[in-house]
Amino acid sequence: MPEKRVVLVGGMAAPSKAFGMVKLRLEAEGWQVDAFLGGGKPIPATLDEMLAAVERASVILVGMSVPAEQSKEELLVAQRAVELGKPLGLYADTFGACKRTHFSPLRDKANLVFVLNENEKHNAEGVFKNSKVVVSGNHEWEDASFPRFSREEMRAKLGIADDEKLLLLAGHKSVSITAFLLMSVVHAVNQPLLRNRKLKVILAPHPGDGVSPKVYAEPVLYTGVPVIIVTKEKTYTRKEVSGKEPELEERDGGLSSSDLLPAADLLVESASTFCQAAAIQRIPVVSVLSEVSKRRNVLVFGQWDWEPVLQGVAKEVYSDVNNLDRVIYDLLNPDVLYCIGLRQKRLYPGFKEKGEFAKRIVDAMNDILFMKK
Repeated sequence: MPEKRVVLVGGMAAPSKAFGMVKLRLEAEGWQVDAFLGGGKPIPATLDEMLAAVERASVILVGMSVPAEQSKEELLVAQRAVELGKPLGLYADTFGACKRTHFSPLRDKANLVFVLNENEKHNAEGVFKNSKVVVSGNHEWEDASFPRFSREEMRAKLGIADDEKLLLLAGHKSVSITAFLLMSVVHAVNQPLLRNRKLKVILAPHPGDGVSPKVYAEPVLYTGVPVIIVTKEKTYTRKEVSGKEPELEERDGGLSSSDLLPAADLLVESASTFCQAAAIQRIPVVSVLSEVSKRRNVLVFGQWDWEPVLQGVAKEVYSDVNNLDRVIYDLLNPDVLYCIGLRQKRLYPGFKEKGEFAKRIVDAMNDILFMKK
Protein backbone atom coordinates (compact mmCIF):
# COMPACT_ATOMS: atom_id res chain seq x y z
CA MET A 1 0.00 0.00 0.00
CA PRO A 2 1.42 3.45 -0.92
CA GLU A 3 2.49 5.67 1.95
CA LYS A 4 -0.10 8.35 2.67
CA ARG A 5 2.10 11.43 2.85
CA VAL A 6 1.26 14.80 1.33
CA VAL A 7 2.90 18.18 0.85
CA LEU A 8 0.67 21.28 0.90
CA VAL A 9 2.09 24.60 -0.33
CA GLY A 10 0.19 27.89 -0.27
CA GLY A 11 1.63 31.30 0.43
CA MET A 12 -1.52 33.39 0.02
CA ALA A 13 -4.03 33.89 2.83
CA ALA A 14 -6.98 32.06 1.26
CA PRO A 15 -5.16 28.88 0.14
CA SER A 16 -3.39 28.78 3.50
CA LYS A 17 -6.65 28.70 5.40
CA ALA A 18 -8.13 26.20 2.97
CA PHE A 19 -5.12 23.90 3.26
CA GLY A 20 -5.31 24.18 7.04
CA MET A 21 -8.79 22.66 6.85
CA VAL A 22 -7.60 20.00 4.39
CA LYS A 23 -4.67 19.18 6.69
CA LEU A 24 -7.00 18.39 9.58
CA ARG A 25 -9.07 16.09 7.38
CA LEU A 26 -6.00 14.33 6.01
CA GLU A 27 -4.56 13.73 9.46
CA ALA A 28 -7.90 12.36 10.65
CA GLU A 29 -7.68 9.82 7.82
CA GLY A 30 -4.15 8.75 8.69
CA TRP A 31 -2.10 10.90 6.30
CA GLN A 32 1.27 12.39 7.21
CA VAL A 33 1.17 16.07 6.24
CA ASP A 34 3.96 18.55 5.53
CA ALA A 35 2.17 21.90 5.28
CA PHE A 36 4.04 25.00 4.10
CA LEU A 37 1.54 27.82 4.54
CA GLY A 38 2.26 31.53 4.56
CA GLY A 39 -1.11 32.97 5.48
CA GLY A 40 -0.45 35.94 3.20
CA LYS A 41 3.12 36.37 4.44
CA PRO A 42 6.38 34.66 3.40
CA ILE A 43 6.20 30.91 4.00
CA PRO A 44 8.16 30.16 7.22
CA ALA A 45 10.38 27.52 5.62
CA THR A 46 13.24 27.42 3.15
CA LEU A 47 12.82 26.23 -0.40
CA ASP A 48 15.26 23.40 0.33
CA GLU A 49 13.01 22.21 3.16
CA MET A 50 10.00 22.21 0.85
CA LEU A 51 11.80 20.31 -1.90
CA ALA A 52 13.09 17.77 0.61
CA ALA A 53 9.51 17.19 1.74
CA VAL A 54 8.49 16.59 -1.88
CA GLU A 55 11.09 13.81 -2.04
CA ARG A 56 9.31 12.03 0.83
CA ALA A 57 5.74 12.72 -0.29
CA SER A 58 3.31 10.55 -2.21
CA VAL A 59 1.03 13.44 -3.30
CA ILE A 60 1.66 17.19 -3.67
CA LEU A 61 -0.98 19.95 -3.62
CA VAL A 62 -0.22 23.63 -4.34
CA GLY A 63 -2.35 26.76 -4.56
CA MET A 64 -2.86 28.53 -7.89
CA SER A 65 -4.27 31.90 -6.79
CA VAL A 66 -0.80 33.29 -6.10
CA PRO A 67 0.35 36.17 -8.37
CA ALA A 68 3.20 35.38 -10.76
CA GLU A 69 5.71 37.53 -8.88
CA GLN A 70 5.07 35.60 -5.64
CA SER A 71 4.73 32.10 -7.08
CA LYS A 72 8.34 30.86 -6.85
CA GLU A 73 7.74 28.29 -4.11
CA GLU A 74 4.50 26.91 -5.55
CA LEU A 75 5.96 26.53 -9.04
CA LEU A 76 9.27 24.99 -8.00
CA VAL A 77 7.57 22.52 -5.67
CA ALA A 78 5.11 21.55 -8.41
CA GLN A 79 7.86 21.18 -10.99
CA ARG A 80 9.88 18.98 -8.64
CA ALA A 81 6.85 16.77 -8.09
CA VAL A 82 6.54 16.35 -11.86
CA GLU A 83 10.24 15.52 -12.21
CA LEU A 84 9.87 12.80 -9.58
CA GLY A 85 6.71 11.43 -11.20
CA LYS A 86 4.57 12.10 -8.14
CA PRO A 87 0.84 12.92 -8.32
CA LEU A 88 0.33 16.69 -8.41
CA GLY A 89 -2.81 18.59 -7.50
CA LEU A 90 -3.51 22.27 -8.18
CA TYR A 91 -6.04 24.25 -6.15
CA ALA A 92 -7.73 27.07 -8.11
CA ASP A 93 -9.82 28.85 -5.49
CA THR A 94 -10.74 31.99 -7.44
CA PHE A 95 -12.45 32.62 -10.77
CA GLY A 96 -10.03 32.29 -13.68
CA ALA A 97 -7.18 30.93 -11.55
CA CYS A 98 -7.01 27.77 -13.66
CA LYS A 99 -5.97 29.90 -16.66
CA ARG A 100 -3.07 31.68 -15.01
CA THR A 101 -0.23 31.65 -17.49
CA HIS A 102 2.57 31.23 -14.95
CA PHE A 103 1.17 27.75 -14.28
CA SER A 104 1.02 26.89 -18.00
CA PRO A 105 4.10 24.57 -17.86
CA LEU A 106 2.02 22.28 -15.62
CA ARG A 107 -1.03 22.08 -17.87
CA ASP A 108 -0.17 18.69 -19.31
CA LYS A 109 1.46 17.45 -16.10
CA ALA A 110 -1.01 17.96 -13.24
CA ASN A 111 -3.10 14.99 -12.13
CA LEU A 112 -5.79 16.92 -10.24
CA VAL A 113 -7.24 20.41 -10.50
CA PHE A 114 -9.71 21.70 -7.90
CA VAL A 115 -12.09 24.48 -8.97
CA LEU A 116 -15.03 26.53 -7.69
CA ASN A 117 -18.02 25.38 -9.71
CA GLU A 118 -19.21 23.62 -12.86
CA ASN A 119 -18.45 26.59 -15.09
CA GLU A 120 -14.88 26.76 -13.81
CA LYS A 121 -14.65 22.99 -14.31
CA HIS A 122 -15.55 23.45 -17.96
CA ASN A 123 -12.89 26.16 -18.30
CA ALA A 124 -10.25 24.04 -16.57
CA GLU A 125 -10.97 20.97 -18.68
CA GLY A 126 -10.20 23.03 -21.76
CA VAL A 127 -6.77 23.89 -20.37
CA PHE A 128 -5.79 20.84 -18.29
CA LYS A 129 -6.71 18.18 -20.82
CA ASN A 130 -4.90 15.34 -19.01
CA SER A 131 -6.11 16.19 -15.50
CA LYS A 132 -9.06 15.12 -13.42
CA VAL A 133 -10.96 18.32 -12.60
CA VAL A 134 -12.91 18.29 -9.33
CA VAL A 135 -15.49 20.84 -8.18
CA SER A 136 -14.43 21.51 -4.59
CA GLY A 137 -15.72 25.03 -4.01
CA ASN A 138 -13.54 26.81 -1.48
CA HIS A 139 -13.31 27.17 2.27
CA GLU A 140 -14.89 30.64 2.23
CA TRP A 141 -18.01 29.25 0.58
CA GLU A 142 -18.27 26.56 3.24
CA ASP A 143 -17.65 29.07 6.03
CA ALA A 144 -20.37 31.29 4.57
CA SER A 145 -22.79 28.36 4.64
CA PHE A 146 -22.30 27.98 8.41
CA PRO A 147 -21.63 31.44 9.93
CA ARG A 148 -20.62 31.57 13.58
CA PHE A 149 -23.26 34.20 14.32
CA SER A 150 -26.79 34.70 13.06
CA ARG A 151 -27.87 38.00 11.55
CA GLU A 152 -29.70 38.92 14.75
CA GLU A 153 -26.76 38.01 17.00
CA MET A 154 -24.22 40.00 14.99
CA ARG A 155 -26.43 43.06 14.61
CA ALA A 156 -26.97 43.03 18.38
CA LYS A 157 -23.19 42.89 18.93
CA LEU A 158 -22.70 45.83 16.58
CA GLY A 159 -25.60 47.86 17.95
CA ILE A 160 -27.45 47.96 14.62
CA ALA A 161 -31.14 48.77 15.09
CA ASP A 162 -33.87 47.01 13.13
CA ASP A 163 -34.61 50.14 11.10
CA GLU A 164 -30.94 50.75 10.21
CA LYS A 165 -29.15 49.46 7.13
CA LEU A 166 -25.58 48.20 7.39
CA LEU A 167 -23.19 48.53 4.45
CA LEU A 168 -20.17 46.23 4.86
CA LEU A 169 -17.09 47.09 2.81
CA ALA A 170 -14.75 44.18 2.08
CA GLY A 171 -11.24 45.60 1.98
CA HIS A 172 -8.87 44.68 -0.85
CA LYS A 173 -5.30 43.49 -0.52
CA SER A 174 -4.34 46.55 -2.57
CA VAL A 175 -4.37 49.58 -0.27
CA SER A 176 -5.14 51.97 -3.13
CA ILE A 177 -8.15 49.90 -4.25
CA THR A 178 -9.49 49.79 -0.69
CA ALA A 179 -9.01 53.55 -0.33
CA PHE A 180 -10.89 54.18 -3.59
CA LEU A 181 -13.68 51.85 -2.48
CA LEU A 182 -14.02 53.50 0.93
CA MET A 183 -13.92 57.05 -0.39
CA SER A 184 -16.49 56.18 -3.06
CA VAL A 185 -18.94 54.69 -0.56
CA VAL A 186 -18.55 57.52 1.96
CA HIS A 187 -19.18 60.01 -0.84
CA ALA A 188 -22.29 58.10 -1.94
CA VAL A 189 -23.91 57.67 1.48
CA ASN A 190 -23.55 61.39 2.18
CA GLN A 191 -25.55 62.34 -0.92
CA PRO A 192 -29.18 63.53 -0.55
CA LEU A 193 -30.62 60.25 -1.83
CA LEU A 194 -29.08 58.26 1.04
CA ARG A 195 -28.08 60.56 3.86
CA ASN A 196 -31.43 60.21 5.64
CA ARG A 197 -31.76 56.43 5.17
CA LYS A 198 -30.33 55.49 8.61
CA LEU A 199 -27.23 53.88 7.17
CA LYS A 200 -24.09 52.67 8.92
CA VAL A 201 -20.85 51.72 7.19
CA ILE A 202 -18.21 49.24 8.37
CA LEU A 203 -14.88 48.78 6.60
CA ALA A 204 -13.29 45.37 7.17
CA PRO A 205 -9.72 45.81 5.87
CA HIS A 206 -8.04 42.91 4.09
CA PRO A 207 -5.75 41.12 6.58
CA GLY A 208 -3.01 41.01 3.97
CA ASP A 209 -2.94 44.70 3.00
CA GLY A 210 0.18 45.24 5.11
CA VAL A 211 -0.76 48.62 6.59
CA SER A 212 -2.24 49.99 9.79
CA PRO A 213 -6.02 50.54 9.57
CA LYS A 214 -5.25 54.12 10.56
CA VAL A 215 -4.30 54.88 6.94
CA TYR A 216 -8.05 54.77 6.21
CA ALA A 217 -8.87 57.32 8.93
CA GLU A 218 -10.10 60.35 6.94
CA PRO A 219 -13.37 58.84 5.65
CA VAL A 220 -14.17 57.80 9.23
CA LEU A 221 -13.46 61.26 10.63
CA TYR A 222 -15.11 63.45 8.02
CA THR A 223 -18.54 62.06 7.23
CA GLY A 224 -22.14 62.72 8.14
CA VAL A 225 -22.95 59.00 8.13
CA PRO A 226 -21.37 56.75 10.79
CA VAL A 227 -18.33 54.86 9.49
CA ILE A 228 -16.18 52.51 11.57
CA ILE A 229 -13.24 50.21 10.85
CA VAL A 230 -13.28 46.69 12.27
CA THR A 231 -10.36 44.26 12.12
CA LYS A 232 -10.14 40.87 13.76
CA GLU A 233 -8.31 42.42 16.72
CA LYS A 234 -9.45 46.04 17.01
CA THR A 235 -12.20 48.55 16.29
CA TYR A 236 -11.66 52.15 15.16
CA THR A 237 -14.29 54.86 15.55
CA ARG A 238 -14.52 58.65 15.42
CA LYS A 239 -14.00 60.51 18.67
CA GLU A 240 -15.28 64.05 18.92
CA VAL A 241 -12.86 66.48 20.58
CA SER A 242 -14.24 69.80 21.79
CA GLY A 243 -12.86 72.70 19.79
CA LYS A 244 -10.59 70.44 17.73
CA GLU A 245 -10.73 68.14 14.75
CA PRO A 246 -12.13 64.65 15.45
CA GLU A 247 -9.71 61.85 16.28
CA LEU A 248 -9.59 58.16 15.45
CA GLU A 249 -10.21 56.16 18.61
CA GLU A 250 -8.77 52.66 18.80
CA ARG A 251 -10.09 50.01 21.16
CA ASP A 252 -9.34 46.35 21.68
CA GLY A 253 -11.79 43.80 20.43
CA GLY A 254 -12.72 43.18 16.83
CA LEU A 255 -14.43 40.74 14.51
CA SER A 256 -13.48 38.93 11.34
CA SER A 257 -15.06 39.77 8.00
CA SER A 258 -16.79 36.39 8.05
CA ASP A 259 -18.31 37.16 11.44
CA LEU A 260 -19.49 40.59 10.30
CA LEU A 261 -21.08 39.46 7.06
CA PRO A 262 -24.43 38.07 8.35
CA ALA A 263 -25.27 41.49 9.83
CA ALA A 264 -24.94 43.28 6.48
CA ASP A 265 -27.80 44.54 4.35
CA LEU A 266 -25.39 45.17 1.48
CA LEU A 267 -21.81 44.17 0.69
CA VAL A 268 -19.67 46.62 -1.26
CA GLU A 269 -16.47 45.18 -2.69
CA SER A 270 -13.96 45.36 -5.53
CA ALA A 271 -13.38 41.93 -7.09
CA SER A 272 -13.13 40.16 -3.74
CA THR A 273 -13.84 36.45 -3.32
CA PHE A 274 -15.89 37.57 -0.32
CA CYS A 275 -18.52 38.49 -2.91
CA GLN A 276 -19.46 34.82 -3.24
CA ALA A 277 -19.80 34.42 0.52
CA ALA A 278 -22.36 37.22 0.43
CA ALA A 279 -24.21 35.49 -2.40
CA ILE A 280 -24.40 32.29 -0.35
CA GLN A 281 -25.96 34.27 2.51
CA ARG A 282 -28.33 36.02 0.06
CA ILE A 283 -26.85 39.47 0.70
CA PRO A 284 -26.87 41.84 -2.30
CA VAL A 285 -23.50 43.00 -3.62
CA VAL A 286 -22.18 46.13 -5.30
CA SER A 287 -18.85 45.71 -7.09
CA VAL A 288 -17.09 49.08 -7.32
CA LEU A 289 -14.50 48.67 -10.06
CA SER A 290 -12.03 51.21 -11.39
CA GLU A 291 -9.78 51.13 -14.43
CA VAL A 292 -6.99 50.01 -12.11
CA SER A 293 -8.96 47.12 -10.59
CA LYS A 294 -10.22 46.01 -14.02
CA ARG A 295 -6.69 45.88 -15.40
CA ARG A 296 -5.62 43.99 -12.29
CA ASN A 297 -8.46 41.52 -12.91
CA VAL A 298 -6.90 40.60 -16.25
CA LEU A 299 -3.68 39.64 -14.50
CA VAL A 300 -5.24 37.93 -11.48
CA PHE A 301 -8.40 36.34 -12.90
CA GLY A 302 -7.55 36.18 -16.59
CA GLN A 303 -10.44 38.41 -17.68
CA TRP A 304 -11.43 42.06 -17.69
CA ASP A 305 -14.91 41.54 -16.28
CA TRP A 306 -15.71 40.37 -12.76
CA GLU A 307 -17.43 36.98 -12.92
CA PRO A 308 -20.17 37.63 -10.30
CA VAL A 309 -21.21 40.71 -12.28
CA LEU A 310 -21.49 38.61 -15.45
CA GLN A 311 -23.53 36.09 -13.44
CA GLY A 312 -25.91 38.82 -12.29
CA VAL A 313 -25.29 38.26 -8.57
CA ALA A 314 -23.42 41.57 -8.19
CA LYS A 315 -24.20 45.02 -9.56
CA GLU A 316 -21.23 46.80 -11.08
CA VAL A 317 -20.36 50.45 -10.67
CA TYR A 318 -17.46 51.15 -13.01
CA SER A 319 -15.51 54.35 -12.41
CA ASP A 320 -18.59 56.63 -12.24
CA VAL A 321 -19.03 56.80 -8.47
CA ASN A 322 -21.63 59.53 -8.92
CA ASN A 323 -24.06 56.71 -9.74
CA LEU A 324 -23.17 54.66 -6.66
CA ASP A 325 -25.79 56.29 -4.43
CA ARG A 326 -28.56 55.28 -6.86
CA VAL A 327 -27.27 51.70 -7.09
CA ILE A 328 -27.15 51.37 -3.30
CA TYR A 329 -30.63 52.85 -3.02
CA ASP A 330 -32.04 50.41 -5.58
CA LEU A 331 -30.39 47.34 -4.05
CA LEU A 332 -32.01 48.06 -0.69
CA ASN A 333 -35.43 47.76 -2.36
CA PRO A 334 -37.21 44.56 -1.17
CA ASP A 335 -38.45 43.69 -4.67
CA VAL A 336 -34.93 43.91 -6.08
CA LEU A 337 -33.59 41.87 -3.17
CA TYR A 338 -36.06 39.08 -3.93
CA CYS A 339 -34.99 38.81 -7.58
CA ILE A 340 -31.29 38.85 -6.69
CA GLY A 341 -31.86 36.21 -4.02
CA LEU A 342 -33.39 33.81 -6.55
CA ARG A 343 -30.34 34.14 -8.80
CA GLN A 344 -27.94 33.74 -5.87
CA LYS A 345 -29.73 30.59 -4.73
CA ARG A 346 -29.44 29.05 -8.19
CA LEU A 347 -25.76 29.87 -8.72
CA TYR A 348 -24.49 29.61 -5.14
CA PRO A 349 -26.40 26.87 -3.32
CA GLY A 350 -23.72 26.64 -0.63
CA PHE A 351 -22.60 23.58 1.31
CA LYS A 352 -25.01 21.25 3.08
CA GLU A 353 -22.57 19.80 5.62
CA LYS A 354 -19.59 21.12 7.54
CA GLY A 355 -16.35 19.53 6.40
CA GLU A 356 -17.67 18.87 2.89
CA PHE A 357 -15.07 21.13 1.23
CA ALA A 358 -12.08 19.31 2.72
CA LYS A 359 -13.74 15.94 2.13
CA ARG A 360 -14.02 16.61 -1.61
CA ILE A 361 -10.30 17.34 -1.83
CA VAL A 362 -9.18 14.45 0.36
CA ASP A 363 -11.44 11.97 -1.43
CA ALA A 364 -9.88 12.97 -4.76
CA MET A 365 -6.38 12.64 -3.31
CA ASN A 366 -7.19 9.17 -1.99
CA ASP A 367 -8.50 8.23 -5.42
CA ILE A 368 -5.40 9.45 -7.24
CA LEU A 369 -3.04 7.79 -4.76
CA PHE A 370 -4.75 4.43 -5.01
CA MET A 371 -5.38 4.83 -8.77
CA LYS A 372 -9.17 4.67 -8.62
CA LYS A 373 -10.91 5.64 -11.84
